[in-house]
Parts: sequence; C-alpha cells; structure tokens
Amino acid sequence: MHGGNKVHLIDLPQLITAGDQNNSNSRLRGLTAATCILKWLSKGYGKDQIIYGKFNGDIQIVSLWIDFLKDKNWIEEKEDSVDGTDFKVTKKGKTWLNRFESADIKVKN
Repeated sequence: MHGGNKVHLIDLPQLITAGDQNNSNSRLRGLTAATCILKWLSKGYGKDQIIYGKFNGDIQIVSLWIDFLKDKNWIEEKEDSVDGTDFKVTKKGKTWLNRFESADIKVKN
C-alpha cells in the first residue's frame, strides 16, 4: 500500500501463458485484454506478433479487440502498413492507456 491506496500488479504475459497451459478458459477477457493489446501496439508490436506471441494463435479474440480499439479511435492503421496489420496508438488511445496505468491496476510487461 502506498498512500492508503492499494495497487495491484499483474504480469499479463505470465497470465496469458499460464492460462493457456493450464486451462484454455483462463484467458484474459474484457477490457483487460483490450488494454493489453493496446499496450503492446504502443510498443510497436504488430497484429501477428500479438496473435502468435501473446495469444497463442487466437486470431478471433485479437481481431475482435483490435476492431474495438479502432472503433473507439484508440488505434489507427499505420500509413506504411502493407497488409493492414500494423497499427499506431492515437492520442486518444494514449490518454486512455495512461488512465488505465495510473489506476489501481498496473500493467506489467
């Protein structure tokens, strides 16, 4: 505890790996998955890197959340993207990501 506020630290890559190895139903869900994808996109990961490196080939879930992030205008396709799989985080997306990271839950890489 710091200043009376609880801070929860989550190691997202470890959660994904542990969830897929132990129980396929233990995947990241909801805005946690969307935020995880947003963070990785902000670090320069491409869609395929996230699908195969972070979500063990789950194209459907990653595509769903990328569509959500695009709809919210939190990401947009890079101008030099050849196959439509490279995205950049918009100012609005960075603002939302900063809010999430400054909340009680901290995303650990």
